[in-house]
Amino acid sequence: MGSALLRMALRLVMPLTDLPVAIVTFVFTVTGVSLAMGLLPLFLVGLPLFIWIGAIARAMATFECKRMRLFLDIEIPRPTPRPRGWKATLKHAPTWRAIAYHIVQLPLAVLTFCVTVAGLGVAVALISMPGWVGRVPAKRADLWALTVSDKPTAWAVAGVGVLLAVVVFGLTYGLTSAEGALARALLGVSAGELAQRH
Repeated sequence: MGSALLRMALRLVMPLTDLPVAIVTFVFTVTGVSLAMGLLPLFLVGLPLFIWIGAIARAMATFECKRMRLFLDIEIPRPTPRPRGWKATLKHAPTWRAIAYHIVQLPLAVLTFCVTVAGLGVAVALISMPGWVGRVPAKRADLWALTVSDKPTAWAVAGVGVLLAVVVFGLTYGLTSAEGALARALLGVSAGELAQRH
């Protein structure tokens, strides 16, 4: 029971880390790849910069795999080690997948963060309404078309808040599972890499 509650709590905390991590990795990746591509005509500048960006993208991918293990309890097998030489780096599929992951992850992280934070914020406000509705200066709460000014209505709204919290948790569970599936698909070992290992 305690382990299940911990897993549930980690699922709810994960979206709070999604947005800052996704912003940092997205900005670094897009800026770095754009800069390296722009400097590619200057062979001696663009190519070493891209190799450096690829190495950092792989390091950020390793961090993401550890984050997925912590929050979602999924083990993502790491792909082949760092390639040797600039030609091998340019052909290294795990590097390109790591770059793609850092770009694609941002929209999903934003959605997960917004749904979780906004949904749970509204749910907590509704659930706590019986405790505060009579204590605010207006002695009422305006919820779009509904004005709550008495305790029975506040308790009914609190029940709606509990239902909303359950729905938000379900959405958060689904969105974090999608993040885990994306990480497993792009950051893990591909079928071709598994065939090469055996």
